[in-house]
Parts: sequence; C-alpha cells; structure tokens
Amino acid sequence: MPSIESWGDLLRDRSEADVISFIRQQPELVNVPDAVLSEYALEQAVFFEMRELVQVLLDLGANPDQLNDQGCLALHTAIELFERSPKVALQLVDVLLARGADLEARGYPDFTALHRACAVNAIPIAMMLIERGASLTAAAEAWVDGGRTPLDVAWTHRYQELASLLQSRGAKSVDDLPTP
Repeated sequence: MPSIESWGDLLRDRSEADVISFIRQQPELVNVPDAVLSEYALEQAVFFEMRELVQVLLDLGANPDQLNDQGCLALHTAIELFERSPKVALQLVDVLLARGADLEARGYPDFTALHRACAVNAIPIAMMLIERGASLTAAAEAWVDGGRTPLDVAWTHRYQELASLLQSRGAKSVDDLPTP
C-alpha cells in the first residue's frame, strides 16, 4: 500500500506547484493518511490555504468528509481559517460544499460545520451554511464549549450578533428543544 510520512511537512516544505505535480504522479495517495498523525492531504491543503491543490485533490477523488485521527474535517478546518483569512475561508468552504462536503458531518467535539462557525464567530460562513440547509438545532453529544446547539455555542462565546442572527432564523438552545 502506498504511504507518505507527513502531509503537513510536505505541504509546508514544498511549493503548491510541486505538491500538485507530486500528487498527480501518485493519485493513489489522495485518500491515504500520513504515517505521523493520520492526516489527509485535503485537510492539510485547506489548512495551508492551497486553493489550487484543494481543487486538484477533489478532482482526483479526495473524500471531503474524511475524518482524521484528531477528529478534523476539511470543512471544519476551512471554517477555522476565518480568523486569519476570512476571504480564503469563505472560498474554501464554498468549494468544499459545492464538491459534496456534508453540512452535518461531525468533527471533534461532535460539532457540525455550523457549530464550528459559531465557535469562531464566522458570521458570513454561518449564514452561508444556513442558506444551504444546515440544521439550526443539531445537538452535539458532548457538552463542550458550554453549549450543544450552534446557538448555545454562540452564546457561550458571547457572540451576541451571531446569536441574534441565529435566533432570527429559528435557532434554539438545547434547553428549548423538545425532549425525545
């Protein structure tokens, strides 16, 4: 079986063009985790903001919903980029969703993409996710970040503007959801 030592090291140490050439020569590596941290090329390409490489990986069949051993999804990593590169984050989220990333896929700690957007106050991304059908009442199993629904997460971080926008769209706190 083909293997790679570390996607992170490869992407950090080489130019995007070099990595694209490498992956095109070895497309069988697209969905292979690395030997160091069980990371995947797509999630790492998102982390390093390599937009062209993200497209190439998706074209070669990279799984946009691949969860690594640390519980990271490419979509969630793109959302977390909002804090340092809002424009790039929006572009990558849009590409990943257009290419089939699951809005409701769960990453650590049992968060959906909307939970993750609420955790980093990424209002434009949260609105994009809602417009594309993200659940406003998805409850995370783990009580992490002080809340379980996206609204709870926004309130925990005191993101009042985001919380108000969520409520105007029908979001509810876990305390206001019907019990099964």
